Amino acid sequence: MRIYPAIDIRGGRCVRLKQGDFSRATEFFDDPADAARAWIAAGASYLHVVDLDGAKGGAGVNGGAVARIAALRAPVQTGGGVRTLSDIEDRLALGVSRVIIGTAAVRDPAFVSEAVRLFGDKIAVGVDARDGFVATHGWLKTSGVRAVTFCQDMARRGVSAIIYTDISRDGMMSGMNAEATAEIIRACPGVGVVASGGVSSMDDLAAAERIGAAGAIIGRALFDGAIDLAEAVRVYEGGILPEPAKFRPEPAKFWPESAKFRQEIPEEIRFGADGLIPAVAADAETNEVLMLAYMNAESLALTLETGFAHYYSRSRRSLWKKGETSGHTQRVRAVRYDCDGDAILLAVEQTGAACHTGSRSCFFRSIGGDAAPPTTAALADLYRVVSDRRGNPSDGSYTSALFSGGIDRILKKVGEEAAETIIAAKNRDKREVVYEVADLLYHLTVMLAEQGVTWGDIAGELAGRFGKKKAEYRKY
Repeated sequence: MRIYPAIDIRGGRCVRLKQGDFSRATEFFDDPADAARAWIAAGASYLHVVDLDGAKGGAGVNGGAVARIAALRAPVQTGGGVRTLSDIEDRLALGVSRVIIGTAAVRDPAFVSEAVRLFGDKIAVGVDARDGFVATHGWLKTSGVRAVTFCQDMARRGVSAIIYTDISRDGMMSGMNAEATAEIIRACPGVGVVASGGVSSMDDLAAAERIGAAGAIIGRALFDGAIDLAEAVRVYEGGILPEPAKFRPEPAKFWPESAKFRQEIPEEIRFGADGLIPAVAADAETNEVLMLAYMNAESLALTLETGFAHYYSRSRRSLWKKGETSGHTQRVRAVRYDCDGDAILLAVEQTGAACHTGSRSCFFRSIGGDAAPPTTAALADLYRVVSDRRGNPSDGSYTSALFSGGIDRILKKVGEEAAETIIAAKNRDKREVVYEVADLLYHLTVMLAEQGVTWGDIAGELAGRFGKKKAEYRKY
């Protein structure tokens, strides 16, 4: 679970409000970047920064302070006054990693859809609730929209992360509203929900992890010393070494419905001195790397026995099943180990997000390079979005309109895009070819989804043709 130290900025200074009341503000740092440096020195891996003046006034005010924080070595998510696509671009230009949309998401949900389409996982939605209803404009107004209903709509629009704040608890050191947060988590499978408001003790963090929160935002409790940030990061983001494993399984009880794993765990697998072995989970269809975790012998045996990924938590010193609380399970289709026997690779079918931040993969940050995503991963992601639009039609969605028009409309578009691709190729225009083929692949994806065929089915057919003559292909 990610720990997010909070830095709220008002008038260029770091402050904390009580229950979102601007008249009940306490100043802690003249320069918010000093707060950021303190949290980073304590081990913070991600910072939560809010422009309170922007949230109240509807336009970013404290961009300079945000930029100074973003220039430090920890990634930043920021919100407050984000109302337009230009606002998002301006915040990203400051160097932040994720932009939080608040009031504008309630006022114009379609704006969120467009933002997600353009910026993907760099978009989160901040849902601030008072008595179960969404509050807006820096918490100054309460809408008639129920928080749970609103969060479900955001999930359908492709939002990968929601920051859920109970305003009545915020800044009061009274404990988080675990029940309301858990309701949001249950209502939005596949979305990383970050708990906020009232987190005031290690017990609150334990409650957040127990209900499946992707992260927890800590504000006043850090300034007042009620929570030791270094200890919170150590416990909930890893770093505690487990006791050496004493368990070595007997020949494992493998999946009853499959003969793939009816064998003992190979003796060549080498667990480390701490009893652990690193385990990489990758998408079975696209080979996209999703996450890195650790296994001991017992969790490996459970994975083989049940067909679902089980790992060993170094922080809690206990076994855990991936997705047990969040629903983001990993059904294992293959287990491999490397040439040295000191690393495991799981080929999995991932439900929802693999990363606790709400991203599909934990590896969403880059040090350098600009390589495009693997072709199969891009097509699989496209297929997931298209399938979601089919099952959850959205007003103003072109994809939803294609499905509502039926197979004839879809096939007409496939034919048109095929013709345009031919013209582009005849023109010998590489950029035009790329553009038209992308359009063709999109419309083919819609057609495949309508037919119940996946890109994995196509890849399997192609793989079966390697090394064969055309006459040897099996037609059906």
